[in-house]
Amino acid sequence: AQLQSGQPQAAALTYSNLNDTFTNSALRLEAATGHAEAHFALRDWPRVIEVIENPNGAFQSMVAARGTNDPNIARGYLIGARAWLKQNEFTRADKALARVSDSAADTRLRMKLVPGCGGGIRRGGARHPLYLFIATCVPIGCGGGGICGG
Repeated sequence: AQLQSGQPQAAALTYSNLNDTFTNSALRLEAATGHAEAHFALRDWPRVIEVIENPNGAFQSMVAARGTNDPNIARGYLIGARAWLKQNEFTRADKALARVSDSAADTRLRMKLVPGCGGGIRRGGARHPLYLFIATCVPIGCGGGGICGG
């Protein structure tokens, strides 16, 4: 609610506290993804990447527990890839995308989160569906107050 109401700093703190306090929560992955989204809204690209890639953090512990075939894990890696792109770190963005399971990041997920996304960055000579997704939009509820483009 804080992120949607334009309070990303408060949201980041809330999500961080939830992950630190409730380490066994079934909602820990959602809180970790929300934490990354809040820092994305703040344009704090290094912190987004830290939340997603810290091997001792909540997100990576949930990756270890659930594997990569989970839409929320795909969403987290997509947010991280977008943060790498914002820093012109294309190789690192590609590595983040390589971690996403194609079945987790299916068309329904991409279209539900960001209707009308398109564009494209080429990967290996062909358009990669995840690049099509992140090329123009951020994977956080665009159309419902998310951040597209820019």
